[in-house]
Amino acid sequence: MRRVRIGSAALATVLLLGVGSGLAACGDDAAADVQKMLDGYAGAIQDGKAVAAAAYTSSPDVAGGVIGRTLRDMHAEKVEVKATNVQKYSGGSATFDLKTRWNFGKGRDWDYTTKGNASNLSIGWRVSWDPAVLAPGLTTDTSIRQIRTDAKAPRVFGADKKDLMFAGTVHRLTVDPNKTKNLSDSLDKVASLVSPVAPLVTPEALAAKAKADPGKPVPVVDLRDDDYGVLEDRLKAIPGLQDSPASDLLISNRQLFSPLFDGIKGAWQANRDETAGWAVQLVPEGKPPTQVVGFQGPPGPDLRATMDPEVQLAAENSVVQLGQPAAMVVLSVSSGAVLAAAQNTQASSNSPQWALTGQSTTGPVLSPLYDEVNKAAGKDTEKQEKLLSPLGLGTDFAMIGVDTATAELPGTGGRGAAELGADTMKATPFGMAVFASAIAKGKTTAPFVIQGQTSTPSKPMGDVNADVLKAVRAKMDSTVSPSGDGSDLVSTKVKGLVGTNGPEGPGWFIGYRGDQAFAIMVTGEKSGSGSLQVAGAYLKQ
Repeated sequence: MRRVRIGSAALATVLLLGVGSGLAACGDDAAADVQKMLDGYAGAIQDGKAVAAAAYTSSPDVAGGVIGRTLRDMHAEKVEVKATNVQKYSGGSATFDLKTRWNFGKGRDWDYTTKGNASNLSIGWRVSWDPAVLAPGLTTDTSIRQIRTDAKAPRVFGADKKDLMFAGTVHRLTVDPNKTKNLSDSLDKVASLVSPVAPLVTPEALAAKAKADPGKPVPVVDLRDDDYGVLEDRLKAIPGLQDSPASDLLISNRQLFSPLFDGIKGAWQANRDETAGWAVQLVPEGKPPTQVVGFQGPPGPDLRATMDPEVQLAAENSVVQLGQPAAMVVLSVSSGAVLAAAQNTQASSNSPQWALTGQSTTGPVLSPLYDEVNKAAGKDTEKQEKLLSPLGLGTDFAMIGVDTATAELPGTGGRGAAELGADTMKATPFGMAVFASAIAKGKTTAPFVIQGQTSTPSKPMGDVNADVLKAVRAKMDSTVSPSGDGSDLVSTKVKGLVGTNGPEGPGWFIGYRGDQAFAIMVTGEKSGSGSLQVAGAYLKQ
């Protein structure tokens, strides 16, 4: 057995078993010529060279197209082919059987045997071309392909046990610069039409996409089927606009907007991929396909996300009060469930995942933590890590489909060793919410977004250092007190820290109340007071 790479990226490794054993059974030295020809044919297919393989047939032009299309459309991870029962006859002809196995992934195999003929032509031995040599039922008027099959899409519920997301149709809009005389005008028109339902689609954003990949179709937005229906006639009138309908996972409540939805969709897709089936189809020209073989995978289990729509909406209503980038993440202290992740339009312009992965300097907000860690560890990054990992800072929490980050510490990310401080540590709203939860509970509980799919931490967690815990909690008490920076929040009974790193921020509010721990990050002028404003709006709802 020989293992080689197929040239096309769409194909996986191809294995062909040697045909020598079958040919040797002929008992005729002249069979060696047939073997040499079949080895050349097999070797060309191994290399993904359909034209070269076709050159070993009696009809190279026709065979090249069929072989190339079949290898491409079958999307195989492996192909095993073995020639058996090879017989050479007088008059310059030979016959053989081909045992073929297509492997489409773990446990997904299709085995069959076809019969072939070879002829001794003026240019030597050649496979007498017949498409049925490649696959049973294949003719000059048919093609063959392997496709994915899916059962009914699993449902996605929120923490309230109601539908959070559902499978539906979207229209993926692009603008093809080769089909409009004025690309800028087309982009302006489509942005104007879709902005009421997709506020992040602006002429400037589309122009930036066009500049980044000149000459290529410009992605605009995915519109729900009902939204597209309202705008369809006006959209079709825009030169260069292309519409590609596709299935997708949609949000049930249009009021909800969160970077968590991308992660939930990723987990949902992983669920579908795990249970997906497959089918091989013969496709007659101009007629519906016929299934030859396959397996219909079962429906995947329904998913229950940790997002609480009520908490999510409250967080959204709080961050949109500011006209500068603001984000907020809320966790359950007892379980680690991510209840909400919200960011306003300005934050989304920075990054669609700003609340979960957007890192900024921490400023003085964690000053009691800096003091205790520097006193115990100085610039020793290993000692720093030992004190910080129980707080979830600098720890990666691997979750299926969900991308998050917590903090970037001194001595990581190409940064030199240093004591902790306002500018030497960066964190995300997600990471700061994990920190707040650890302070509330005394240890980090691994966060998760899908019930039953607890995240895997990259570092040991354990209990928070007693001195760190005492110092941070004391600072929280003094911050939210009649004489503290958070005096306006005394009535809410929250425990929290507030701070800003210079005139342009970022400003932070990190705290907990009851079973909720949360972090707010704001950038721009007066971001410290901005974070307090968001916290007040959330806590007083």
